[in-house]
Amino acid sequence: MADDNFDEFIKKLEYLEEDIKKVGRQVVNRAINEGMAVTIKATPKGEYSADVFFMTRSGKQVHFKRKFVPQGGTLQKGWISTPAIMTSTGWKGEYSNNVEYGFWVNFGHRVVVDGETVGYVPGQFFLEAGVEHMKRNLDRYFASEIKNIRGNWK
Repeated sequence: MADDNFDEFIKKLEYLEEDIKKVGRQVVNRAINEGMAVTIKATPKGEYSADVFFMTRSGKQVHFKRKFVPQGGTLQKGWISTPAIMTSTGWKGEYSNNVEYGFWVNFGHRVVVDGETVGYVPGQFFLEAGVEHMKRNLDRYFASEIKNIRGNWK
C-alpha cells in the first residue's frame, strides 16, 4: 500500500516537472511576443513626399516631384522572434531586427557634413519600450501560467 502512495507521488513529481518546463517555455514565449508587439508599434515608419527640395553645393535650389514615392515601414516589418529554448541557466528567447539602419534610428546618431558634426538626431528607443514592457509584466505572465496549472491539478 505504501508503494502505491509512493508511486503516485513520483508520478505527480514527474507531471510537475513537465508542467514547470511548459510554464517556462510559455512565459518566455508570451514575454517575447508581447514585447515584440510593443516594439513594432513603437518602431517609426518613414514618411515620404512626392515633393523633393534640396540645395546643391553651389547654392542652387532644386525642386521636383517624384513619379515613385517610397513607402516606409521596412524597419517595422524587419522584426523576427525565435521560440523559447531551455539552456543550462534557464529559458531563453529573443527578438531582433536585421535592418541595417535600425541601430541608429533606435539609439540616435550624429549628422556629419564634410567630416564635421552639424547636428544630432535623437534616438527613438523603440526596442527599449518592448523590453521594459516584458520586464513590467513578467511576474503577471508567470502568475497566470501557475494559475492555469493549479486549475489542471484539481
